[in-house]
Amino acid sequence: MSELDNIEARALRHLDGMTVNRDAMARDVLKLVRALRRLTEEVRKPGASPSAARRDDDFLRDLFGF
Repeated sequence: MSELDNIEARALRHLDGMTVNRDAMARDVLKLVRALRRLTEEVRKPGASPSAARRDDDFLRDLFGF
């Protein structure tokens, strides 16, 4: 199991019984894990460059609405 899988699994477990603030934090962690996984897959595609994964500020805007 990869580190990202472990982080995601822990966050899902912590969602049960946590307070609202911790729920929000766990959901953000899940968003981050999923976004990083998606970007990692893009970079690993044949012919893709590392710059393909960089989307300037769009990355943080997609995650947290900045």
